[in-house]
Amino acid sequence: MSGKAGPETKLIKHMRSDGHEAYGSSLVLTKYHGGAFGEDGVSDLLGTLLGIMIAIEVKAPESYRTRGEPDPDKALLWGPTTKQKAYLRRIHNAGGVAAVCVTREQFMVTLNAAYHYATTGKRIDLPWMDFIWDEDIICTCTVESGCEYATEGGCFYCRRAPVTAPCPNLDS
Repeated sequence: MSGKAGPETKLIKHMRSDGHEAYGSSLVLTKYHGGAFGEDGVSDLLGTLLGIMIAIEVKAPESYRTRGEPDPDKALLWGPTTKQKAYLRRIHNAGGVAAVCVTREQFMVTLNAAYHYATTGKRIDLPWMDFIWDEDIICTCTVESGCEYATEGGCFYCRRAPVTAPCPNLDS
């Protein structure tokens, strides 16, 4: 092991520092380290801000590249696993604030949303999270139809993409 921190570890460190600088002791934030006895899908950062549960799955754009360049959109769309998205839904549905964050700015918007929720009782929509909350993605792609994204379990592309980016084979 080289001892060098990867891009996600560096991003998490910056996020935690930004959060504590902005909210001080009102923010309790812990890095969850999964392992043999941990639960699959649990978010990278767990905590509370003024009593509101926060779960943040961090994906570093440097780990998701397009033409050699870091791609935040790809990190957001292709980064979270099915179990990670399910965990975020559980926290959201239980009244917490949950998000996938690929930038420090998204992280701070998420914390600001939690602060707003704690102080007003009103949720703020995090627009980049719409694809996580929408469970009605329906695709007719099948292996038999010749869709290159289809598997026996359904369309790989559609299950991983937001509703605003349907399977490219739906148009054909």
